[in-house]
Amino acid sequence: MTSGSRDLAARFLAAAVRLLPSDRATWGFAMTGELAQLTDRGERWRFVFGCVRAILLTPPGRGEPGRGLVAAVGAVALGCVSVVAYGLVRYPGLRTGSAVWFVVLAFLGALVLYVLASMQVVARLTRLGDGLLGLGLLAGLVLAGLWLLIGATATSSTAAGVLPVVFIPLGSLAVGAAGAWRSRSATTGRQVAVLAAVIAGLVLFLGWVTMAVLTGGRPYDPGLLRDFQSSGAPDLATYAVDDNLGAGMMLLLLVPALTVSLGSVGSMIAGRLRAGRH
Repeated sequence: MTSGSRDLAARFLAAAVRLLPSDRATWGFAMTGELAQLTDRGERWRFVFGCVRAILLTPPGRGEPGRGLVAAVGAVALGCVSVVAYGLVRYPGLRTGSAVWFVVLAFLGALVLYVLASMQVVARLTRLGDGLLGLGLLAGLVLAGLWLLIGATATSSTAAGVLPVVFIPLGSLAVGAAGAWRSRSATTGRQVAVLAAVIAGLVLFLGWVTMAVLTGGRPYDPGLLRDFQSSGAPDLATYAVDDNLGAGMMLLLLVPALTVSLGSVGSMIAGRLRAGRH
């Protein structure tokens, strides 16, 4: 067993323990101590997942919305896994590529990192309060909707297709700036942007790939029809779904990276403006 896998399990549990209220801190210490005694990798991860489930299922007290939000993020991540698994079963041609299982493993790794990031950020923002969790959640959902609108209007030259391209970078800047302004901290603004980024990436992927799998990748544009002729794919639907899956995987990485980058810029600007006023 590598030290990296040990560290990841410990970090995952540490992030989950931060979601516990202060009166359950001893429970968290006990979990962490027991994990340190386990050496088998499979046993360690089973223990960690059991602890995380127990933490998330523990009824929250007043002012503890964080665990519910992390559970929702985890549910969306599980939905992403489910729709990809369904696509691989529904369209067997997707499983013929030499690199398909490497891509699947990378996809699962990205989901684990996103859920871990959400747990860490939510734990920090919960302690700060001031509606920061709600801000990150709302911004993430809005950004995901704007990206989906771009996909739905990709062949349109109307304002419906142009406006999302303008509002996405502005929204990413704004969420970091709003978080920094409300909390008086550029660091906190970046954390709000991270939460929005994770939610946007996961919700976008789930919506994008679900539509592709259920519709067979329709509608088929002329470019896709032309490329299919020389693709060697077994059928048009498989080729279209494969194309959408590839785009979804790219967006799963691109959207969070873009949101965090622009959100960090927004938080830095707002933090300096806020400091200048005082």
